[in-house]
Amino acid sequence: MMKIYLTLFMVLMITTCNNNQDEKNDCSEVICTMEFRSISVSLKDKSEMPVSLDRFKVTATETGKDMTRDVNDLNWELIRQTGNYPIFGDEFSKEYQNKEVEILFEGFIGNDRIANLTFLVGADCCHVQLIDGQLEVVLDI
Repeated sequence: MMKIYLTLFMVLMITTCNNNQDEKNDCSEVICTMEFRSISVSLKDKSEMPVSLDRFKVTATETGKDMTRDVNDLNWELIRQTGNYPIFGDEFSKEYQNKEVEILFEGFIGNDRIANLTFLVGADCCHVQLIDGQLEVVLDI
């Protein structure tokens, strides 16, 4: 009799665990905040001064998809002054919901690529998140 109870308990535990995973991936009843989140990499030189790039590019490594954010002139000047370059934002939260994607950030001064950084990013039900990668980088320039 005890074996039957133990077996039923184990079956119940296994199905409960599976249901929890399904619920985690089901975002239909999740209420999200209205804030817009963005992940940026901070580039500095050896003297801790922000690095002012001429251009940058963000690419999904597996597909080659260009994920570089469009930036207006005013924001571009602020980005260059602070050295904080956007790599992944909530504009991708639905596309990468409960998924992960490896992205490549490349930064250029003139024709020289001075930054070549890889990040693992993704999104939960609401917002993007950094999974792996260093967001504060000192470049040897």
